[in-house]
Amino acid sequence: MENEPNKEVNQKDAPVGIAENQTPESVQEKQSALPMAKDGDSEKIDTAAKKMEGENVTGSVEKENLSFEFALRAIKEGKKVARDGWNGKGMFVYLVPANSYPAQTETAKKEFGDMVPYGAYIAMKTTQGNVVPWLASQTDLLAEDWMIVE
Repeated sequence: MENEPNKEVNQKDAPVGIAENQTPESVQEKQSALPMAKDGDSEKIDTAAKKMEGENVTGSVEKENLSFEFALRAIKEGKKVARDGWNGKGMFVYLVPANSYPAQTETAKKEFGDMVPYGAYIAMKTTQGNVVPWLASQTDLLAEDWMIVE
């Protein structure tokens, strides 16, 4: 069924992705207003994704300027990642899998016995050389300067 230009589309006749009272033209206008990827972004993302999936990639591979999406994928695959924008030297984050550790306090011993179970979490190696649990900030989540640390 063809729609006349600028004719509202009934929901039952609408192609997938077009809401009631929208015309195909209005959807196209909204989509064209969305920010587009810069030249070379898709190739960089594809290359980074292949590298993180363990595929052999020929040529130079940029390991910097990744989004948090790719950084998180790398973390889940056991890699260390860091942001170029972090001030500290030698800082990175990595995944700590679920496990348990020997109880260190009387409270832990009373609650859990000899071993304290814990869930998986993301840890950070700090500039002081110790490890702390890490939570991503809004800035970290939106940053495009993530890199894989080897």
